[in-house]
Parts: sequence; C-alpha cells; structure tokens
Amino acid sequence: MVKLAAAAEHLQSYLDHADRPVAGTTYSALHDLIEKIDASHCLDTAVAPSVGSEMNQQPSTSEPDECKLIFRRAVKFLTVI
Repeated sequence: MVKLAAAAEHLQSYLDHADRPVAGTTYSALHDLIEKIDASHCLDTAVAPSVGSEMNQQPSTSEPDECKLIFRRAVKFLTVI
C-alpha cells in the first residue's frame, strides 16, 4: 500500500505541475517537456518494429531538428531517473 500511495503522490505532483524536485528536475519541468514532445507530433509517425523486422535499420534523417532536440532532452531526463 505504501508503494501505491507514493505512486499516487508522484502522479498528483506531475498533474499539478508542482515545483518540487524529482530526478534532477521538477515535476513542472517534466510536465513541460512531455507537453513539448506531444505538441511536436514527432511520435505521430513512429512505428514500432514488427516481429521479424530488421532491428538494425538506420533512423530516418528527415525528422525536423526540433524533434531531435526534444528527444535529446527527453533521453537526458530519462537517464537521470
């Protein structure tokens, strides 16, 4: 039950855009980053590899620079948590 309460507190802090620290940033900054990723539509064309597909395919070089920047920020954040 303690883990459930802690998870609920994290979610509430995220939804409230709290300025409390979390994983080297704040819930507010995390929320802003996720909103930017969503608003960029960079993930709209992402397709999960199907079973048996070539896993070593090179990523598309046609994605806009803004998408690349947002992804780098997201990866940097995710390596902190």
